[in-house]
Amino acid sequence: MNTLNDDENSFPKGQPSSEEPQSQNTEDLKAENSQKMEDKRAERAEKDSKSDGLLLAIHGAKVKFNAHLGEFKVLNDVPTTQDKLTGTIVEKLPANFTFYDGFQMISLTAWQDFGTAKVQDNYVLLKKSTLPGIGKMPGNIPPETGKIEFVTSGQVNQPESVDAKGAPVPEQKDEKKCFCDRDFTEDDIKAIIKKLRETEKIKTISLFYDENCTLPESDKTYKRLCEELNRMMKKHNINTCIRKIHFLAQSYHESSRYGTTLEYSSGKKYNPGNHSDAKGMEHTFEGDGPRYKGRGIIQLTWRKTQKKYFSYVLEKEPELLNNKKIDELFDRKPLYKEKYIYYKDKVDDKGNKVLNTKGKPIKEKVVEIVDVDSASLIASNLHFAFDSAGWYWEKLGKTVPTGENINLVADKDDVLRVSQCINGKVKNPYGLKERKEFTKNLKLFFKYDELCISKKK
Repeated sequence: MNTLNDDENSFPKGQPSSEEPQSQNTEDLKAENSQKMEDKRAERAEKDSKSDGLLLAIHGAKVKFNAHLGEFKVLNDVPTTQDKLTGTIVEKLPANFTFYDGFQMISLTAWQDFGTAKVQDNYVLLKKSTLPGIGKMPGNIPPETGKIEFVTSGQVNQPESVDAKGAPVPEQKDEKKCFCDRDFTEDDIKAIIKKLRETEKIKTISLFYDENCTLPESDKTYKRLCEELNRMMKKHNINTCIRKIHFLAQSYHESSRYGTTLEYSSGKKYNPGNHSDAKGMEHTFEGDGPRYKGRGIIQLTWRKTQKKYFSYVLEKEPELLNNKKIDELFDRKPLYKEKYIYYKDKVDDKGNKVLNTKGKPIKEKVVEIVDVDSASLIASNLHFAFDSAGWYWEKLGKTVPTGENINLVADKDDVLRVSQCINGKVKNPYGLKERKEFTKNLKLFFKYDELCISKKK
């Protein structure tokens, strides 16, 4: 009886009894299936993570060192992956890494977790590779220890194998193609600067060589200049020959022939009480003039204007400034050091001028160190030096002296009005003759009248 009763009250496995509601069993099944799906997803994510870590790291990959974000630069001529130079374990110099906030590496050890494949007898770098080292922010800031890690591999879509054929052969240049809607090459930029300097009998073609320039050595290359110039022009619609000609002419003049990113003067003329615009441009403390003098490739000036630019950066790409608040960046605290260099008459112990053999006063160099907050990044970081110029050129809009987007002024090919946008609405902007000469010579280099597809006939 008991056996019979047990059989009568038993049910096939997985079926509910009258005492176990259908809904309860369904919920249990859902929970079980959900857990299985979660386990599968976790397993797949782990597998994908391992696979992602095995991607080859290439030129342009994003990196981080603690909280500092930046880019990886391959400096050796090696085979390419997705048309970009492939990273190997020999790329371990401070110059291989550019950080957006001005952070700089001091010393580096050796790469860890690199690949087993070789490129030109050197092991390749993978996305999971790390590089221990020490770095610091400019100024009186303690060094940081940590390791460089790849945030991205630099590859797009899917991984590619190393191209063993060697570095890519440069495309043949089309001499009949204008510069509308296309990037400059390094050779283009070198030729442009060489041409402009020859007109003034300047022999060197070095970049940002002036002593007051705060850019790191890794930013003083044609490769970096070309990268930032092309990136900025695309971003801010400087996309026709005539717009590029006017931008290059103005920035070449403002940066002292691409010799510096920092205004030569002390900036004291911008102190409150020394300039009629000081208060309106937020120069309310003594020392604000030197703190917020001209910086960048077109010498962005005034605290209010520099704050506007960094507010724009924080809105679009806050990670470039470590997601800080604008008031943190412009707190007037001494974070960076800049040089103000000038010459004065040399005097003896009695205060008399020291004369040379021709009876003229001998000059001596004086170097003053100025403490600056994060505004200094516009001069000490090539990305900000160019991006701030592009922002001012296009985005500042009606706040420029002539009340127009400078791209639209450049379209009219009016050097005077473009110069007024940059240098102030005055009858004769500073260096107008030189700006006109640079514009004329750039038109010749571009073969603007012959080749430009955007030129109105």
